Amino acid sequence: MNASVDTFSSHEAKLQALRDVLQVRLGQLLPEEHEHDLVAAAMREGTLVPGKRIRPLLLLLTAQDLGCPPDRPGLLDLACAVEMIHAASLMLDDIPCMDGALLRRGRPTIHRQFGENVAILAAVALLSRAYGVVTEGRSPF
Repeated sequence: MNASVDTFSSHEAKLQALRDVLQVRLGQLLPEEHEHDLVAAAMREGTLVPGKRIRPLLLLLTAQDLGCPPDRPGLLDLACAVEMIHAASLMLDDIPCMDGALLRRGRPTIHRQFGENVAILAAVALLSRAYGVVTEGRSPF
């Protein structure tokens, strides 16, 4: 029993380490927040709020299982681009003309914090940034 608990703890620690690396890199890839730049603030708020990061984790873990080293250039950025696209889809899904969600991950949704217009612009900017990250980086494959 202890061996399986130790194995689980080891896997959890590795997943958390990957989440931490993803969080740092996401912060580096997103535009810096400036006092009057609501779009950048909304992009950061919608993407950097703590979450499970399932999609980028699956990409990283699958790549590793297929023999791609975790420090392969471009792999982390590709995973971050996946998370940006996911964050953009959530922003658009939450706006009132879609499902009108009031909360996301226990916090007010982006459209409630910044307004619908900024939420839509932030989602489009996130999609553009994600595509830019993919095209700027070196392919990990």
